Amino acid sequence: MKIQVYVKDYCPYCNEVESYLIDNKIEYERVDLSDNAELYMSLKKATGHHTVPQVFIDDKFVGGADDFRDLVRKDKIA
Repeated sequence: MKIQVYVKDYCPYCNEVESYLIDNKIEYERVDLSDNAELYMSLKKATGHHTVPQVFIDDKFVGGADDFRDLVRKDKIA
């Protein structure tokens, strides 16, 4: 399973997702949008999601922190 998490500095929801992945020793790619407005704008346009984090699993957009929590509860991420 390939996980990518698009984040910004000082985002508590980003920290929550990353903490879960780190605590459970799940490998993921962290993409920091803090200093990359162009990438952030193109990501918002592509996903229709205007907040961070933005989580992708196997190159498919699955949503933000709430959606990630739902996947964890359903044992889709372990």
